Amino acid sequence: MYPRRRFTIPLRGGRSLVLGDRTLVMGIINVTPDSFSDGGQLLDPKRLSDATGLSFVQLTVPGVGAQEQLTLLRWFIQHHRQIGAVLLVADPVWCTQKLGPPASPFPFWLYSESPFEYSLNMLDTKALDLAWRRTLLWLGLRKRSRPDGYWDYEAGRTWAFRPETPINFTPAATQVTSPKVSFPAVTLLQTTLASLDSDVPLAIVVPPAFFTELPARGDSNADLIAQCKGALEEVAIRRKRGAFLNFEVDGEIARNPKNFMDGVHYRAPIARIIEADVASALSALPAAK
Repeated sequence: MYPRRRFTIPLRGGRSLVLGDRTLVMGIINVTPDSFSDGGQLLDPKRLSDATGLSFVQLTVPGVGAQEQLTLLRWFIQHHRQIGAVLLVADPVWCTQKLGPPASPFPFWLYSESPFEYSLNMLDTKALDLAWRRTLLWLGLRKRSRPDGYWDYEAGRTWAFRPETPINFTPAATQVTSPKVSFPAVTLLQTTLASLDSDVPLAIVVPPAFFTELPARGDSNADLIAQCKGALEEVAIRRKRGAFLNFEVDGEIARNPKNFMDGVHYRAPIARIIEADVASALSALPAAK
């Protein structure tokens, strides 16, 4: 393990956030191929911190897949001695049978343990092209993101989700079943978690979607998704302290379009429900030995 660097982030009112010495953190890792937002981004680290006593951060990266997010999780585990818990939000991309290329370019080099690879890519034209953003931040001409990584994708947008319900559409019951096939992303997750202390709690959440986004009854994908959920649940419960929460079900939340910005992006009231359930699940786990 490389020596941990110390970072100080200035906050309002003369306060500062120090990272690197002793950090109790909750990583909200989300995997989704969507470039608009995703199933974990609307979960508020501050609310989760207040509810659990842990110090949450948002590690969601929109527009990438399992390999990219697990690269980030792996780096996170390697560079933090104390991790309070890990919250993983798993979208349908976890359930593919074949891992494809990233939906958008991802800087794997940024999380490389090779100083040479890191330095070489810092001089890449793409990195230099984006340097203007840092310059604007330094000059105070660009608004900084919250230090904990939170971004509200509802901000500045007007709710206008009024879907047409297909005639005779009945969603399948994609609950949780024992996996009979393997899922490459879940296998990679197991490998990554092997380096995480066994006492660190893990919560895996499958986020909700509007009911028309669920597979139809009789669709062969329904059983595959149910098996994938079963595989994710097994990863969670095999740990000493693990929890699995499945919100992707047909029900009151899924049937109300006011709960969603579009078919797969839930709104703030639903985020508050998920946060409360995650906090309850974590508090119900056995104490660390």
